[in-house]
Amino acid sequence: MTGIEGEGHTPPSSVARHRLRQLRDRLGLTVDDVVERCRRLGATDVTDNIIWNIESGRRKLSLDVTVTLAAALGVPFMSLLVPDDPDATIHATPAVPVSPNRFAAWSTGTAPLPGADAGAFAEAAADLPLPGREPEDVDWQSRVRWAITHIDDHAETAAQKLNQSARDFLTAFEVVATESPSAKDALSLLQRRLGSTPDASKDDP
Repeated sequence: MTGIEGEGHTPPSSVARHRLRQLRDRLGLTVDDVVERCRRLGATDVTDNIIWNIESGRRKLSLDVTVTLAAALGVPFMSLLVPDDPDATIHATPAVPVSPNRFAAWSTGTAPLPGADAGAFAEAAADLPLPGREPEDVDWQSRVRWAITHIDDHAETAAQKLNQSARDFLTAFEVVATESPSAKDALSLLQRRLGSTPDASKDDP
């Protein structure tokens, strides 16, 4: 993955300023057009100088201004945060570079960032009022995410128990083989050592 326009480090604010210019050009809007739209939305503090400084990198975007500009452009908020190049890199933090798809998935509660607590993420994501998701679906999806994130732990525990059972069996078998009883007595002794009870219905008459 590469940074936007060759930048080595691409924080969300850098992505947003590039996307602001891209979307504005794509929509055929001048800076004055965007300022006028912001004014109609009640954001009279967004001036042409502010927008020019944002696009040139002399001013960082605040969250409030980012939301206002997305509304003024008539685009989803995420359109300003995610580049249209799937091979680009976004640094969610200085040490966590991710693809646009992964960043979008994290932002919408679909997948955590690399190295994050998946269980905590799933619980928090379940509270997001995502469109098309009914309240009863939230708990169901949370349970599914929680189960998936813990399946590795459960599998490891089950494997450890299985290995221990196998070791117990081998130990008991060695003891039985050493004592060399009859086949029936050997089976009975082996069952006792493994903690299982013989099925009386299967005994010979």
